[in-house]
Amino acid sequence: MANSFYSISILAKLTFNEKAKESFNFPILNPVRISMWKLSETHSVPSEIICSKPMFVETEYTVEVRMIGVGNYTKLMVGDSLVFGLFPEIVMGDLIVIEVLNYI
Repeated sequence: MANSFYSISILAKLTFNEKAKESFNFPILNPVRISMWKLSETHSVPSEIICSKPMFVETEYTVEVRMIGVGNYTKLMVGDSLVFGLFPEIVMGDLIVIEVLNYI
């Protein structure tokens, strides 16, 4: 049986941490494609952070995040926490799901 995957869009409260300065020039003005994962998971998923205004380090933003849902990532719920960066060792920030927009 083949694995299924879905496209998921969420609204999330997101913050870049200081480690992100090593990989990005701030402020960030364009969409960011990066890996996201739950700390309890053994794999990450590709994602895209959509920004509508310049983003800076250590500032919380409400953003749309689009990702591929595979396995446990097909069951995201409000309140779920994820991190993003270079899986599995470099965490460049975190987010909390505040709304699930759609599963396709």
